[in-house]
Amino acid sequence: MTMIINLTSHDIRLRDPDTGTARVFQPSGLLARVVSRRAQPVSLPGLADLPTVRQLDGVTTGLPPLTSGVAYIVSGRVLHANPERPDLLAPTTDATAIRSIDRQITAVISFDVNEQMAEQYPLSLKARR
Repeated sequence: MTMIINLTSHDIRLRDPDTGTARVFQPSGLLARVVSRRAQPVSLPGLADLPTVRQLDGVTTGLPPLTSGVAYIVSGRVLHANPERPDLLAPTTDATAIRSIDRQITAVISFDVNEQMAEQYPLSLKARR
């Protein structure tokens, strides 16, 4: 069985849409982040009075090395910044996410994965669709 470690700063609740039961992944205390660089301000037509900064690709920090039998829950930004990693899961925060009355996500029903993981586990992912 794969050990799942939450590298975000908050609980991640995975709710089974059929039964309503939830599995909670508590923060591990380790944080994976993408630290971005910012370029010179940009002046956009019609938005000259708004401060804008161009964001450049950043470096991921706090991401442990690949470890057999371990998967990491990370933010979508960390997932997309590391497409070569087959061990990353990001909560699916699209319209399927369960939200409170004030639109805050309270649970998700699935995780997003990189192509690397989808290729490594094609049947298990196909079965969940």
